[in-house]
Order: sequence, then C-alpha cells, then structure tokens
Amino acid sequence: TGGNFQNLMAFFYALNVVNQYVNLPATLKLGGLALDTCSTPGRIGQDLYSLLSGEGLCGEEGVGQVVDPSTIIVQLAKNSQNAIAASSILSPLKITSMSQSATAVELSDKTIHNYFLRTVPPDNIQAVAMAEVIKQFGWDYISAVYTENPYGKSAIKTFLENTSANKKTCTTLTLSMKTDATLADAKTVIDNLNQRVGARVIVLFVTASHARLLLQATSEKGLNQRFIWFGSDTWANDMSVVKGYEDVAQGALTIQIKSEVINSFKEFLQTLTFQNRHGLPTDWFEDIYQTMHQCRILTSAVRKTYTNICTGNEKITDAMIPQDPYVLHTIISVFMIAQGLNRIEACKSSNLGISSCLSLQDDKLDLIFKGISDAQYRVLPDDLGDKSFNFRFNDDGYGDVGYNILNFHRDPTTGQFVYEQIGSYQQELVLQKTRYQAFSFALSRAPPSSLCPIGGRCVCQNADGTTYFQEHEGTPGVSYYKLDDGSYVNAQTGQIIQVESAPEIDDRFRDIWGIIVATLAGIGVFASLCIFIYLLVNYPFKSGTTVLGFMLSFGIVLVYAMVFAFIVHATEEVCGLRRFCLGLVYAICYSALFIKVVDCWRNKEKEVEYSNSYKKLGKPLGLFFVACLLVLIQCLINAEWLILEEPKMERVIYNNMLWPRCTPDDFYDEGLVLSLVYIMVIISLSVILGILSWRSIKNHREVRWILGIFALGIPVWVVSCIVATLGEYKMRDPAIAIGLLMNATIMFVLGPLRRVYLLNSFDTKLERESQVDDRSIRGSVYGRQYDNVGMLHDTNSVRGSMNAQEQMYYPERNLPY
Repeated sequence: TGGNFQNLMAFFYALNVVNQYVNLPATLKLGGLALDTCSTPGRIGQDLYSLLSGEGLCGEEGVGQVVDPSTIIVQLAKNSQNAIAASSILSPLKITSMSQSATAVELSDKTIHNYFLRTVPPDNIQAVAMAEVIKQFGWDYISAVYTENPYGKSAIKTFLENTSANKKTCTTLTLSMKTDATLADAKTVIDNLNQRVGARVIVLFVTASHARLLLQATSEKGLNQRFIWFGSDTWANDMSVVKGYEDVAQGALTIQIKSEVINSFKEFLQTLTFQNRHGLPTDWFEDIYQTMHQCRILTSAVRKTYTNICTGNEKITDAMIPQDPYVLHTIISVFMIAQGLNRIEACKSSNLGISSCLSLQDDKLDLIFKGISDAQYRVLPDDLGDKSFNFRFNDDGYGDVGYNILNFHRDPTTGQFVYEQIGSYQQELVLQKTRYQAFSFALSRAPPSSLCPIGGRCVCQNADGTTYFQEHEGTPGVSYYKLDDGSYVNAQTGQIIQVESAPEIDDRFRDIWGIIVATLAGIGVFASLCIFIYLLVNYPFKSGTTVLGFMLSFGIVLVYAMVFAFIVHATEEVCGLRRFCLGLVYAICYSALFIKVVDCWRNKEKEVEYSNSYKKLGKPLGLFFVACLLVLIQCLINAEWLILEEPKMERVIYNNMLWPRCTPDDFYDEGLVLSLVYIMVIISLSVILGILSWRSIKNHREVRWILGIFALGIPVWVVSCIVATLGEYKMRDPAIAIGLLMNATIMFVLGPLRRVYLLNSFDTKLERESQVDDRSIRGSVYGRQYDNVGMLHDTNSVRGSMNAQEQMYYPERNLPY
C-alpha cells in the first residue's frame, strides 16, 4: 500500500500500456527490471556494476540472471539518494538516468549529472512555493527540521536562502535528524521546538518515516495542538504518515507534486490477487499481500504477526490504495522514454527495429538522451480527460509541473480525516486561505498565528549559518493593518484574521432583532406623536403642571425616535448624534417627571391651599423654565464631550468582520453610560421625593404612577448599561436601543396614555351626571374639573357641577397635570 509498492506496480503497468500503444511503432517494445536497494543507496552501485559488466543478478532461488548491457537505455531511480548514486555512476558513461521523485538541488549540477532527467522540479522550486505559502498566511516566525541526507540538506539550504533573503520570514531554529533516528531522537527535537515560544509553524524536509516519528513524539509529549506542520513532498498526501496520529497532524499543510488519480491504474492494482501475482517475486508478493490485507500466510517465509489467517480470496479495495502522487510521474517517465526513442531521426526512416537501429549508431547514448530530453507527451488523455496536460522537460532537465497545496483536516460532514487541496503553485501561488481548517472539528475561520512574540527579540538564521534579530512590537492605537495580499493582521497580537465583510450603516435592518426593534420604535413614534397632538388639541392648558405633561409627551416621541440611532451601524454623524442626543432626550423626559414629583412633594400637606401653590416659579411658565434649566445642564455635558473629543468612527476586527465603532473604541460605551450619570441623579432624587410624597392624592395620586415609571425603568437602565459596557460588540448597541424602547414604552403607558384614559373617562362621567342633575350650562367652554388650581374653578362652567366647597372635599375628581 506504500509509495514504493505503488510505483513498482506503476512501472510495470506503464510498460504494458506503452507496448500496446497504437501511436508508437510496433517494433518499439520496452522491458523492465526492478531492483530492491533495501533502503541502501550503496546497493545501487553494486547492482549497476553487475548489470553493465554482464554479470548475473541474484534472483529467486539464487539463480544468476544475465541482462545484455547493450539493451540498458535508461535507469529510473526513486528518491534523491538513489538518483544521485545512479547518476554519479551512469552520467560519466553517457547513460541516461531519470527519476520520478528526486528533488535534490545538487542533481541540477550539469557538470556532474549531465545525463540526468527528472519529471519533478528541484527543491529550490519547492522551497520558493513553501516560502510563498508561509508569506501568504503571515507566518513570520518558524522552525524547520530536516533529515541528514542529500535531499534534506539541499532542501533546508534553499529554503533558508529564499526566506532570509527579504527578512520577512524568520527561521529561528533548524534541527536535523539522522537517517537512522529513533523515537528518542524525535522527542529531543520536539523538546527543542517547544522552547521557541510563538514559532508554531514547523517546516519539514524529512523522510516520511521521520515525519511519522515527529508526530508520535508530539503525541507522547501531550503537545497535540502546539504545532502547525508544513510538510514537503515526501509527506504529501501519504495517509501512512498520519495513521494513528491524526489529532496531532490535523491542520497540517503539505506540498504535493502535481498529480492526478488514474482509475485504470487502480483497476490494474485490483487485479493483483493471490493467484495473479503479476510476476512479483514470491517474498515481495507475500510481504505486500499480508501487509495490505492484514493477515498471515501460514506457509510464507515472510513472517507477520497479524491474528487473521489469509484465505487467498482477499480482494484489493479503493480504500486500501490511496494513490501515491508519484504514480503519475512513474508512468510519465516510461512514456517519455518511449516517446524519446520514437523521436530519434536516424531510426525513423530505418526498416530495422529500434533496438537494431540503435545498435548501429555510434552516438547511440547521446541520441537516446537527446530524444528523451526533447520529447513531448500528452499525459493519458483517455484516463484524465480534461485534466490531461502536455509534459516536456525544460532546459534544466526537469518537468515544471507545479505543486498542489494540501490541508490535512477532519471533514465536518463525514468526520473522516482527509487531505484537501487549497491551492497550487506553478511559477506563481494560487491559494484559497478561507478553505484552510486547523484544529477544530468545525471550520476554523482564521489560521493560527506563528509570530515572534510582541516585545520579544527573536534570533533568526541565514542560509550561510549567520544570525540576525527580529523584533515584534504591537502598534499602539491601531486595531489592525492590511497586508499587500488583502488579508488583515491584528496590530496587537500579529495574528492573521480572515475578514469576511465590513458592515454598512443599514445592515442591521436586515437582522431579525433590527427589524423587530425598528418596527416597534416606528409604531411608538407614530402612537406617541398622535397622543401628543391629541392632548394639545383637546386638553385645556391652564395652571399647574400641565405644561410638564406636554413636555413629557414630546420627550417620549424623541426617545422612540432615538432608538433608530442605535439600530444603524456607527458613522461619524451617527456617533455625534448618539453622544449628544441620548442624554438630551432622557433629560427632557426625566426633568419633567422630576419637577412633577417636586410639585407633589411641596404640596403634599396642603392639597386645598391652591392660592399659594402656583405663584412665581410655581406658575406653568416657571415650572417649564426650571425643567428646561435641568435639560440645559445635560446639554452642556454633552456639548463639552463633543468639544473635547471629536466624534469619529473606526473599524475594528470583530467576528471576522471590520466592525464600525465610535471612537475611542476601548472607552466609547463606558463614556456613553458616564454621560448619563446626571440623568441617574435626577432619577434617584425623584425616587426619594416620590417615596416621601407617597400619600399625596394630588392629580389622581399621580406621584405613585411616576414612581411606577421609575420602578419599571430602573431595572431596564441597569441591564442595558451592563450589557452596553461588558457585552460583545454585537450586543452593545442593541442593548441601548432596546433600553430606549422599553423606557419610552413605560413612560408612554403610565404617562400620556393614562392621561387620555382619564380625560375620556372623566368626560363620560360628567355627561352622565349632567343628564341626571340637569344642571345649567354656563359660558365657559371647559369647566373647573380640568383645573389643577381650586381658585380658578368657575361654578358656572359649562361642564361644572361641583362648587368650590365640593372641590375641596373631593380633590380626587380633578384631572391630572
């Protein structure tokens, strides 16, 4: 199931397809020989020497197998170590060597490896791609681990050259792992990585087995979500690397050479059965078969420890063979050899077969290399369809096919761990950062940060071994800043934040709460305005506190209207309106109520002594003037705030949005509440005086109804102020808006609406009494029953039926205000 097995089978699969390919000459037939290096590059030298010298190779049963050296045209080596070993022997002999997976930069040295070709880009191209990904995510403080082999050494060198060139990415630590590293070695590496605070991204240029060791060590250290792994193409989409350690690896990014799934190859693999072994040596087959099916073959020389016994009827399923990315490149390599041989001009016009023709050419080896180098191939058009592409080697001897950027995460739909492509690189990076998912089961909207700690002085490494320092400071007074690529960074923490939207002024009218509150506020404005006009037209304006009732009614209209200022999002104009008008509308209402309570308090012991109650400032105009003075004090407070601090709007990062906020963001809501302290004092004094006047029966026990307004309103004030200062940003404006709506409704119901009810019920009562008593109607339009002051009552009023003496004994019959 591993990559080596799949590429072995892909090699023979490609040979079969090429030999049946109708677009190639019938005489062009390829044979193949697979050699097991036993993970030892030095073994390649021995095998190549045996092949080229015509000596026999050890096969099954130890029988020497001789291959004619003249038929050897290309050697295909997997991975950089094997490719370097093979090319070092074959290039001086002008024999072409190729690789489908070798990425070491030293293979680009044409003074040594001048007869070497590869279908994949070298590590310096991969390093550029990885550096671009790191830059796009805003990770400027990272660590790296590499394997001490040619691949790892060249990869880390080229990576450091690319990241340290512009000083934008600081590689604070580079650690190596020996080729025979153990779990203990991996734990030591993890301990060292963990000491670098802030450096969460770990770039890996290690073998697949080393990557797995690091995941295991991290798990045993209990650091499951400490690191963000960024694996090179040796990790790619290999599930065997992460098996059993998915929780440690989730959120990882990996680089995968451009590849496609080949369904016909999967079908070919599935024909491998206990009976159909495709010519594999017995020990190879039995090892593969037992590993793949997790069972034991009792008669096998290859001993496995599985509990199940193989029946011989096992079948390979798709789930068993997630395709290795280099399978496609193995197939491309075989096809490029065939296409290259077919391009040799000297043999195109010959009646001889390719093999015979080449044997007659003096420069056979050069012709083979040039033919393959110049060949072009449309990759498996029947299998890949519209995903097929043209392949050729560039002047540097590699195929610039590009890379896929993969993200390993848990699929929120299925719950399974998957590799998902989120970008690609072919000369330039195309990355969809919004598709990145980190540690969470659900979608993580923003990638984790990997930054030099704020206030820290971080050591960074150059490719030549020298160091430099990076300092990271937060930006005072700035919430965020925007990068060149359009992403946003928290100016204080340095974390990359994915911004999804920037709310406009009217966006809240699309929210459910905004629609409901706006509708209720609109109804409130209309209803309170209608009542205000009705009272102006129908209610007599005489002495007493009637004028304060009109002032309260008008203030309620303004309080309802003020709700809309907190439904809309902040702008410079809205911020100024909120700061000045919130306290103003409350002051108009509560000043009127306060003066009413004071009037009840001062007359609580002299309910019938009207002649002395409403003189000088006690007259309607005087009471209104005093109330306006109280309102003026609040206006001065608000005006001073506007003068000292000009209202402005700024956008802050909140909930993946550029949220509009009035300045200063860190104290605006608290300042708004503090600007209402004066109103709170008025409310407190009103409550105290109201309690002292509780027994007053003036104006139908009006003081008790006013106390009811305060009793219901104070909890609303407390809750709205707490939420407005301590709640989330999205809750603060709604808290004030709902508080305004509730306070306005309380005052409206217990104030003007109650006045209308009393007015209408009193008129109805008088009409009934008039019909019973049949009293005369006098000249005044309104009778004394509307008067607050006893001395102004006219016994000859049109609706009057009570004389002055009756008025004294039945004061509760008076209308309020």
